[in-house]
This record gives sequence, structure tokens and C-alpha cells, in this order.
Amino acid sequence: PMSKKTLPPISSEYKKQVTKAILYIILFFLVYLVLITLALILVAAIGYLVFEIIANFRFNYLVILLSGGLIGMAVFILIFLVKFIFNFQKNDTSAFIEIKRNQEPELFKLIDEVVQEVGTDQPKKLFLSDDVNAFVNYNSPFWSMFFPVRKNLTIGMGLINTTTVSELKAILAHEFGHFSQKSMKVG
Repeated sequence: PMSKKTLPPISSEYKKQVTKAILYIILFFLVYLVLITLALILVAAIGYLVFEIIANFRFNYLVILLSGGLIGMAVFILIFLVKFIFNFQKNDTSAFIEIKRNQEPELFKLIDEVVQEVGTDQPKKLFLSDDVNAFVNYNSPFWSMFFPVRKNLTIGMGLINTTTVSELKAILAHEFGHFSQKSMKVG
């Protein structure tokens, strides 16, 4: 395995692109923070308006309906702005077959070797697909920027059937590079 001392230097263009991506993420969070703050101010203003309506008008069904509608509108605006934080993106794995260690011990032995050589974690789940491809994915893109998220590995049967063991191992090492380098956070 290659040591960190023998890796080629990172290009200035790559550093610029990473810096730009991080700045866009920070800008996104700042704009979102402003939007949430404005939504909270709107909720407070609507709450005050509802209080004034109830305090100054005769209590009847129209006042209750108007107050409830205003409160509902404020709550829906706030929920709309924060719902993505709690939304977990589910990747559609219906076309894939999840395999376990006891089903394909040789493949898992190869994966164990790559995990050991790359120095990373095991995938959360392993899937087989009918593609000639391999890829890494996970289900919570927002939180993965802040907390470690276990990733899934999908390997195409076409890839397994058309490569040698050493070629497959090299491809898997590339995919496990995404695990160890945490390169999917900014992307």
C-alpha cells in the first residue's frame, strides 16, 4: 500500500474547487439561517396578531377560524424550512440484491482484505446490481456533513464477471477510498 509520503501533491485547481464548494456550503447555511430566523419572526408576529385578534374581538367561530388558520400557516412555513434536516434520503435499492457474509464468503474475504489494506471501515450493507459498476452511497446526506455515516457498497455483477480478482480489488480499493478519505462530505 502507498504511504501518505509517496502520494502526489494536491493541485491548486483541486484546492480551489474544494474551497469554493466549502464556501458555497457556508453561504447556504447562512442564507438558510436567515430564512429560519425570518420564519421565527413571522411565527412570533402571527402569534402576536392572533393574540390581538382574540383580545380585541368578540369570541366567535370566525375569530377561532381566523386565528387557527394564521397559526397553522406560521407552523407550516416553519416546518417547511426545517424538514430537510430530519429527512433521510432513501436510496432505491429495489433493483439490488443485499448479500450477507454467509452467502458470499469469498467476496467478503476480498472485501476484508481491501478494508484492511485501505485502513477503513466495513460497508454498512453490501448490494449486488446488474450493472458494470461499483459505487458507494448512504441515506442521510445532510447529517453526513457533520457526523460519520456508515456507507453502503454496491457492486455490479457485470464488474465481477468481467474483471480479474486483482482488477476487482483495485476497483474496490477506489470505492473504499471514498470511505476512508471522507471525500463524499463536500461532494
